[in-house]
Amino acid sequence: EIGDMLHPEAQGLLGLNLSFMAEKYNNQIFATTQSLEFVQNYLEKLSSEGSGMLNDIRIITLKNVEGNIKARVIEGEKALDLLSNNNMELR
Repeated sequence: EIGDMLHPEAQGLLGLNLSFMAEKYNNQIFATTQSLEFVQNYLEKLSSEGSGMLNDIRIITLKNVEGNIKARVIEGEKALDLLSNNNMELR
């Protein structure tokens, strides 16, 4: 689980480098976090320096709705828009 222990700029760099490694080695990375700050820093860094990789990212949110766990899958670009422009919490 990735948390807020890293400096905000380092959070974005970590995510960016993980994305580059996944692409280079044709792998998939599944990471969990409760850090909204990490998600935003990662998506912003990927948007600015990720050579179009933002479209390959999926943010999965889980929510308890009347005793049932509901999952929502959001593409990276849409997630960044929701975080940046609508102040939506994606945890």
